[in-house]
Amino acid sequence: MHLKFETRKILFNAIVPLQCGSEHATAFFVGEDTLLTVRHAVIDHLYNKETPVFIDMGESILCEVEELGGHNDVVILKCTKHIPHETLQLLAAEFNEDLELKVIGYPSELGNNKDLISLSIRNRQQVHRLEYDIVVIREDTLALYSYKGFSGSPVINEFGSVIGIMTRSVSQTLGYISIRQLTSPWLDKKNIPYKQDHFSEDTSTYGRRTSQNQIYKAIKLAGNRYNPKLHQDISDFSVKLYNFINKDGFENVKKQCEKYRQWFLSSKRTFRDEVQKILKQNEAYKKEFPSLREKDDELWAFFELSENSEESSERDFYIEKFT
Repeated sequence: MHLKFETRKILFNAIVPLQCGSEHATAFFVGEDTLLTVRHAVIDHLYNKETPVFIDMGESILCEVEELGGHNDVVILKCTKHIPHETLQLLAAEFNEDLELKVIGYPSELGNNKDLISLSIRNRQQVHRLEYDIVVIREDTLALYSYKGFSGSPVINEFGSVIGIMTRSVSQTLGYISIRQLTSPWLDKKNIPYKQDHFSEDTSTYGRRTSQNQIYKAIKLAGNRYNPKLHQDISDFSVKLYNFINKDGFENVKKQCEKYRQWFLSSKRTFRDEVQKILKQNEAYKKEFPSLREKDDELWAFFELSENSEESSERDFYIEKFT
């Protein structure tokens, strides 16, 4: 994954080294004099307020620490002095396996926390941990014995958006907490802005951005043979295509289908209860009820149907037979 020159320039002016006592880490700007980093990097300050937290921007800038909330290993830093800087945009992206990314920070092993280093990584697995929810694999050949200093580094997609924050070294690789994991209620409560339209930056195999790039490539290849004025709108196809790529919409359809399924199961149980109520009220029929099992096993089976049965044809068969 290659970053554009303009993107690299922004990253260079938005990501800074951090020091708290003997701990070194990375932080990055997300607003006016507001940064994000990992909580464990400033733990000495949280236990002892006399231990200062500094970021290096050509000079040491003192920062105040504010808890993000919950059990997240992420905190907010507030600069006590304004220094011109760039700001990175957060993106609440869904997990895409094999998505190419970069983690950019100030490792202790290289440059003594003074040089900005990037590692090429790829999403591998989504997990459920308090400190991180995505595990990655490295794809570069840079030899590192430890990842000290990378804590708090932003995880960047090819458009320069931050989709996660590096928090842990996991079995000789890395784990990060996704911005999506932090959005509600934590970032919302702190009024930290983030983008939600991750489809526009989805470069996975069938992602919207990948499709757009393929279209642009085809238009360029067509040259003068392509004329935008000759475009024919196919609304029906557009709707189907949107439904195909809209994963959130698909989830809503699944929930609606589950709602109908539960309604059907409830209706079946209601019908069975009504039949049993009628049988109880009909004393004459109740006297014959013991012989019903011997005379008609199928009708008897209707009253013993499992609540988990979802065969509508089976239900209709017994309704028809009883009536």
